Amino acid sequence: MKPILTPIQAGALMLLSAAIVKADELPVFDRNIVGHSEATRSGKIMVVTSPDVHNVIKWKSFDVATDHEVHFYGGNYLNLVGGNRPSEIDGLVLGLENVTIVNPNGIRVGPNADLSAEQLTLSTAKVTDDIISTFGRRGEFVIQNRGEGPVTLIGRITAQNCRIEGGKVTIGDISSITYPQAGKLEVHSSVGRIDVGGPAGTDLSKTALKDDPAVINHTGEIGIYSKEQLESIYLKPDSKYFLINDIELGTISQPLDRGLGFSGHLDGAFNTINFQLRTEADAQKVRAGLFAKLEGAMIENLKINGDVQVANPGNDSSISVLAGEIANSTLKNIQIEQGSWYVPPTSTANIYAGGLAGIIDETSGRTEFENVLCSIDDSALPFSELPPNIKAGSLIGLYRGGVKQQGLVAGESSRVMVVGENLTSESFFDNFEQAATATPASSLSSFLTDDNGYYTHKRHLP
Repeated sequence: MKPILTPIQAGALMLLSAAIVKADELPVFDRNIVGHSEATRSGKIMVVTSPDVHNVIKWKSFDVATDHEVHFYGGNYLNLVGGNRPSEIDGLVLGLENVTIVNPNGIRVGPNADLSAEQLTLSTAKVTDDIISTFGRRGEFVIQNRGEGPVTLIGRITAQNCRIEGGKVTIGDISSITYPQAGKLEVHSSVGRIDVGGPAGTDLSKTALKDDPAVINHTGEIGIYSKEQLESIYLKPDSKYFLINDIELGTISQPLDRGLGFSGHLDGAFNTINFQLRTEADAQKVRAGLFAKLEGAMIENLKINGDVQVANPGNDSSISVLAGEIANSTLKNIQIEQGSWYVPPTSTANIYAGGLAGIIDETSGRTEFENVLCSIDDSALPFSELPPNIKAGSLIGLYRGGVKQQGLVAGESSRVMVVGENLTSESFFDNFEQAATATPASSLSSFLTDDNGYYTHKRHLP
């Protein structure tokens, strides 16, 4: 298993991600590999035509912005996308026959997208010369079930036959994919995970996915694909949610639960939340983190990169990347890859700070950790050693007991202990490698770790 990235490595990756050029409005043509296609743009519309029946086109990028359109006429088209970033499709793509889009970096079909073709294929597999040759002769794209990047479907798809081939595949609403009774829907995930949402009452047993063991059924849950949707989670704090894609929250001024507590179920579906919290406590007791308090909640399958800064915290404040306080909750498959927190060096208040939780107290019920990893960057702390009023740990600030540990549980930091103040005889690993060595392989079978920028399944573990 790969170790957690060091804070420096993770920070470099975040900077690299921020530097990637944003999506184009329309595809950028590179060259023809098979056939004599021409791409002509007029305003917000691109028309692709060819005198040949079967065509293979190499694109420098393949994006379609909202209110933009791409029309394919005169044959079958295999579109191979170069570059180093996913395709963002949030407009109209129309083809009369076979339209195949291949981008190993990933494909996201946004909420405003409308894709329509007789046969539509979205793939993130690397294409071989044999596959190109077969398409050039017969107009058929061979599915290998070797998808690399993720495929995320939010918008509408209409096709006689629809085929999806990705690493992790997420379908925000299965009812947004329309195909006739005589048609066919195929979904292939090379990592064995297909997250499927839809209206309450949707019967997946009546769909093409009915017998697929890779399907995770989220029907009836609230799917989240935007910052605005995630920031509204406080309105229904006891509901079930799942993330459809990564969420960039940016800088927020208060936790997602607005200090009211979260008692629902959030399945991150192995996506990532990136955020910065900047808040002023006015010398009052504060619970600060992505959530203020988790009580009776379940958070699973989520990666977090977060930085929390609280100005003027009051006595007994609890500060953390995930939650100020955690009680009677379940955390499963959680990785805080790049976490940090900051309190003023002049503060004299008693403060409890941790990567996962500021305070965990068994008096409110037992909490379960299963495969929880937390890496804290404490290089920016404004003191050489912690003053006695600040109890800080890479995992937990103040621990009064009540955690049942399963699988791999560890916190990493170069300057603080794994638990700031431990009032029990229980212990937690403060080193990823030691924890992995001590954890039975069977306990790791469901744990997913980061590989090439997206989560991959247990087949990648030793």
